Amino acid sequence: MHLLLNLPTDLAADILTNWVGAAGTVRFDSAFCDSTARPKFTNILTGCIFHQPVQGRINSDNLVKWSMLRLTRVDSLYINEASDLSMYETFLERYGSAVSKIRLERRARSDVLSTTKLMSLVAEHCPQLKFLDWNGAGDGLDAALREVVTRCTLLQELRVSASIYSGFTSQSLEGILCPQLRTLAL
Repeated sequence: MHLLLNLPTDLAADILTNWVGAAGTVRFDSAFCDSTARPKFTNILTGCIFHQPVQGRINSDNLVKWSMLRLTRVDSLYINEASDLSMYETFLERYGSAVSKIRLERRARSDVLSTTKLMSLVAEHCPQLKFLDWNGAGDGLDAALREVVTRCTLLQELRVSASIYSGFTSQSLEGILCPQLRTLAL
């Protein structure tokens, strides 16, 4: 590990990001808590953008909490019913520019206002968004989806699964120009 600390910061951040990964880096972070090398390791962390794969139905809450404490960024988010949306609001405002992939599984009928606010923040703070999988879009959320598609111009893949109780239709996206969009699944 001391070898990592002696490398140039950019190279060390690249190794942590692409080879060690988020889970291993969190372990290293714990190991350096009481170390005299802590400031150097913290400096390396600030240059990291973690490419966290979505793992089953485990939301990214813990990774997002840790990344906000360590001033790192994460490029993939999985937000579900158990997720704390207020934490994601803060995360997106600070680090949304690094987010390129979001899986959102929320029942629209359960929390339309919070979900609408979250998607507005995605539209505003995630210009690099390329993939959005929104399971649970429904009544009252058409405008939020339109805002994301309109403002996130790099979007390449959009998957929207609506509740059977919702009024969401393919006409919800009518008239929107999204030049990079390659996959649209409704």
